[in-house]
Amino acid sequence: MSILSSPLLPLLPPPILLFISSLASPPPSYFSSKNNVFNLFFVKILWAWTTVAFFLLRPTRNALARYLAFTAYWIVWTQWFFGPPIIDRGFTVTGGKCEGEVSGDHFTSLACRASGGKWVGGHDISGHVFLLSITSVFLWMEVQAIQLQTPATQSYATKPGPIELEIRNSLQNASRGAGSPAKGTATPSTTMASKAPKPGQWTLEMKFAMGVALMSLYMLMMTAAYFHTAFEKISGVIVAYAAILAVYVLPMVVPALQSYIGMVNR
Repeated sequence: MSILSSPLLPLLPPPILLFISSLASPPPSYFSSKNNVFNLFFVKILWAWTTVAFFLLRPTRNALARYLAFTAYWIVWTQWFFGPPIIDRGFTVTGGKCEGEVSGDHFTSLACRASGGKWVGGHDISGHVFLLSITSVFLWMEVQAIQLQTPATQSYATKPGPIELEIRNSLQNASRGAGSPAKGTATPSTTMASKAPKPGQWTLEMKFAMGVALMSLYMLMMTAAYFHTAFEKISGVIVAYAAILAVYVLPMVVPALQSYIGMVNR
């Protein structure tokens, strides 16, 4: 199977774009300011954009489990982990501190900056790289699974799920004309079939989700070009891909996980 036709294709762009953008030395621009509108109203609230885009896709049980796994991972790394999040804990453990009016061993970067202090000294894992990588892969994978009618799952799923079987049967019955109801009458099967996107079809919801994913990739490039050290960016993408590989690749080699978070039934 060609890598370009692989269901895992969405996993490739973030590290590739991160590497290419990190090598660039662009002159100062609108995106080199942290106060640019895309950073303030897109990246800073990216998980809200991700959540809206995801639920517009009408997720199934397995898809919802993947979303919850990524959400929990995002929370413990960037928002809260029995106090400061893991990224902030790692920063202070490696010698970082808040310089300014307020300081403390368990201070958060958000509270430090809000108090007028400066977060300095330790290793600052790039939260932007972390989140932008997860969002771009997550939404692209979910859209791909829908557009291809779950063939992203068929290479490792043992059998089609009930939803997929229902859609297949409905489409087959409609094409044969077998058991067709009276004109103007809709059955649950035909209703479900009419709502399900056909292979290759792009719905408005899918376009919106891919728009968020592509914008995330673009802002990942801007982050790599203008902010953070190489080690901070590398550690950010490593932390992101620990979750991405666990959610999308691990179920391929551990069959017991397929029924919980695998791409079967999307």
